[in-house]
Amino acid sequence: MTVVSNEILIDGPPNLVFDVVTTTRSWPFWHPATEAVSGQTDRPLSLGDEVRERAILGGRVHEGTWTVTDSERPSRLVLQIEGGRIQIVYTFAARNAATLLRRELTYRSEDFAGGADPDALAERMRAQSEEALHRLKPLVEFQMPLEQNKILSRRTLERAFNERNLAAVDEGFAADAVMHDPGTDFIGPQDLKRGLATLFNAFPDFHFTLLDQLADGDLVSLRYRGHGTHQGEFLGTPATGRRIDYTGQIMLRMRDGQIVEFWANPDQLGLLKQLGVNVLPNALSGVAEGAH
Repeated sequence: MTVVSNEILIDGPPNLVFDVVTTTRSWPFWHPATEAVSGQTDRPLSLGDEVRERAILGGRVHEGTWTVTDSERPSRLVLQIEGGRIQIVYTFAARNAATLLRRELTYRSEDFAGGADPDALAERMRAQSEEALHRLKPLVEFQMPLEQNKILSRRTLERAFNERNLAAVDEGFAADAVMHDPGTDFIGPQDLKRGLATLFNAFPDFHFTLLDQLADGDLVSLRYRGHGTHQGEFLGTPATGRRIDYTGQIMLRMRDGQIVEFWANPDQLGLLKQLGVNVLPNALSGVAEGAH
């Protein structure tokens, strides 16, 4: 077996570096041999995940399925093909405010050489791995603030909605944050906390589930699911005992690790229909009156 090791220092903490490196949709952007990946590609890898890769090595096309055989986030991840015929070990070690990333490739020369000199193959593999890490460094460092904004915003909302921790609102939102709720705008987190208290009174078992999340610059966009049981007055409707299950969109603007602007767009029509509120005729009558 031949072992090729390379390492590089990347600005950022190990947990964020780990998450970016092991989210495999980015592999074709930084590894010169990788042409395409499929399987688990849209989140950091964990134990048992599988990723199929198409790569060009030594002028030959190779396809195989990597399996995560060991994962200790954020310090170590092991990938293997065909029970260890080829193995890659990533290790992540904190170095002050940076992370020392080490990539160790273990392989059998006969799987790639095709009659070529094994020493020449090893040198080519080493150079390719070195190029991959140098491509990876700026990619990770560019994505770092985006990933951090996604993590901070998700943590704030999940703590507030699911743990009923309203202190998370004070910590996660700037004191002068601008809030845009359907039909109203306000400044500061106090009204948001009052709105959450009203929501929890109406739906004591309310739960927030993040479905999708994207970040671009200082903006974070979230698609979420909300569900719970109507046990208190909500938007003028007395408790019905009905279950609600709806989706919504949230847009956030981040600055210095806090939310400074917040747009909420829940599916209020769908929510009210689930509560048995017949709002559509009223809306249509308003349109009809405006037409005269």
